[in-house]
Amino acid sequence: MSDTAGNKALSLLTSANTDDDTETLPAASSELSARQERFCRLYAECGIATHAYEAAYMTSSRAVARAAAARLLRNPKVAARARELQDAAAGRSLRSTAALIADLEEMVECDPNELMRLDVGACRRCWSTPAGAYHWRDEAELATAVEAWMASLSTPQPLPAPDTTGSMGYRADCDPNPECRACNGQGVPRVVFTSTADLSRGARRLLRGIELFPDGSVKRVLLHDQTQLRIELHRLRGLHVDRSVSLTAHVAVKPLPDNLSVADALRMLESIAPAQPDDAPAASIPNDPTVVSEQ
Repeated sequence: MSDTAGNKALSLLTSANTDDDTETLPAASSELSARQERFCRLYAECGIATHAYEAAYMTSSRAVARAAAARLLRNPKVAARARELQDAAAGRSLRSTAALIADLEEMVECDPNELMRLDVGACRRCWSTPAGAYHWRDEAELATAVEAWMASLSTPQPLPAPDTTGSMGYRADCDPNPECRACNGQGVPRVVFTSTADLSRGARRLLRGIELFPDGSVKRVLLHDQTQLRIELHRLRGLHVDRSVSLTAHVAVKPLPDNLSVADALRMLESIAPAQPDDAPAASIPNDPTVVSEQ
């Protein structure tokens, strides 16, 4: 996430108790502490629990704020208060076309890269010492590979011996080495997902669901079609024009004789065709009957 949402939450912190807020939002709850109330108000405004917690509790650790915000929202009283403020801020009790347009605008303008992105990082031989050797994460990874190789020696197809000459400290998020001969400096592509706790409201609405493999890994991320959402948004604004036309014509056609020629069939079709304007070019019947195939 960019710092824009975080700055927004911090700016909202200074105005959480202004007169405008007291006029548009319900009065403070007596069942919550002052910081919990402030967290709920900021969450209703910015829609990102992590940033709301950072601003309300003045913490600079993103990991601590994410875990604490999720734990705070599991509190029934806090969750109920947050929903109450969100409904009041968005006017969901009296759902209007303007509110629906605002929701669609957030989804249409959302960048899908906010949910997931494609990164290219170093391969296992980019930055190893010596150059070209396998780059291990740590000693534990190397020990696991050696154990797997030794266990496979008794099988018909043993594993290749691990490269123990490489160095430690591999990180997949490092930039590729332009001089690497293994990947030619192109690195290894990988998909990086963003925690839904750090997503904006538009990105969370754009997320339709997640399909998982039996082992729990991500199989497919399902998103709403932004093109279709844009069409729906234009319809609500009165900007969409449906140019498709469907016509049904009922014409009585006499039974055709068995020995009907192609030229006669074209003349018959021309006789039942709709009338053409006076300035329209007259249709001509080809002399070569092979132009139209008989089926």
